[in-house]
Amino acid sequence: YLLQILVYTSCYFGLYVGTGVFLLAASMGIILVRVSVTFFVFSFFEIIVVVVAVFYIIHIGANLNYSSAAHKYKWLRHKNLLYNIELNYDTLMLESANELLNPTYRKALQYFQAQKFAKKKAAEELQACAKTVDIVIERLDYEAIMNPVTLAGITLTYEVLASLYALLASAVFI
Repeated sequence: YLLQILVYTSCYFGLYVGTGVFLLAASMGIILVRVSVTFFVFSFFEIIVVVVAVFYIIHIGANLNYSSAAHKYKWLRHKNLLYNIELNYDTLMLESANELLNPTYRKALQYFQAQKFAKKKAAEELQACAKTVDIVIERLDYEAIMNPVTLAGITLTYEVLASLYALLASAVFI
């Protein structure tokens, strides 16, 4: 089913590219064909609307693919925070360290002080949390690799969008 959609979209984009090239060649006098002005104007505006819609779809897809990577890096920061808490547990539990802490460390300190965990129990809990974070990161990696947002088989990224903008600008200013 997905292959059929890919074939249909590829043919659709191919027809629009072919029509655009034909109209561009006809307007430049490269191809001598009689095309009514009405047909030329309507075809030109239809191609512009489709190009704008495709660029919008590519922008949304690139944004979704980028946000997937951004979420992964946020989870990696959380994992790093868990390891830092585990390594500096004794220092964090000192009352004098409370002023030096950022809000995230302060909340962890409040949690562990309320639970009255020994260092070993706190380390076990932090390692369990780190394992959960590893599972989330693994799932995000899998989704980014196996199910990225694509259009006609091309993974949508901001680099692809920038390349298409450059292609469009070079085609317009030739």
